[in-house]
Amino acid sequence: MIVRSIVVRAVVYFHLLAILSYALPTPPENMKIGVYDVSLSEKIGAWPAYFLGWNSVSVRPLFDTYVRLTGAHQHWNMFAPTPIHENLWVDATVTYKSGAEKQYVFPRNSKLTIVDGFIQERYWKYLDSVQEESNAIMWPDMARFVAQKMYKHHEDPPVRVRLHRHTKPVSEPGSKDDAEYTNFTFYDTPISSKNLKKERV
Repeated sequence: MIVRSIVVRAVVYFHLLAILSYALPTPPENMKIGVYDVSLSEKIGAWPAYFLGWNSVSVRPLFDTYVRLTGAHQHWNMFAPTPIHENLWVDATVTYKSGAEKQYVFPRNSKLTIVDGFIQERYWKYLDSVQEESNAIMWPDMARFVAQKMYKHHEDPPVRVRLHRHTKPVSEPGSKDDAEYTNFTFYDTPISSKNLKKERV
């Protein structure tokens, strides 16, 4: 019992430390340790920024893999100085062996109820990040996931998946939201029906 209690506490403390480190904002580059050259008195006065810089450079990377794998990472992109300035949603076009095409739409918060939106929040955060070029390594798995979800009949399996992102600028406060979405295909890949059958089994 003592060993189990120690392990549980260690896991809880580790998780809390990881969340705290990852949730703290990242200071501007010129306020990170080793970049901003000021006198000692100014350093003492600017200690919060230096603490945040130390956290982002030395501490946060230690928890990066754990936080991302558990889906506990947090973004500060809704705050100044560079808040989110685009509305975004993601969908896919699935082409079948017969030539038919169907659309698969990933959950959109604007189309969900408050309860469903809360449940799907992590899903939305995943979609917000996965379509970025820096996460291209995840696109093949994302395409296979869509193909598997849309695989209904053995005689007409999916043979191609195209992933699209749709964006439009966020309107200024008080202005009319009449901008059109810009559509971009960020991944296009053939799908092996043989692999789909194996995964389905």
